[in-house]
Amino acid sequence: MSKILIFFKNFLLIYLSYLPLYINNEVSM
Repeated sequence: MSKILIFFKNFLLIYLSYLPLYINNEVSM
């Protein structure tokens, strides 16, 4: 169970770090 939580937390951190880049690309287009 803890492995799933750690994986989810890492995924969320990566997702949140890439989301602004994706939004910037969408806005610039």
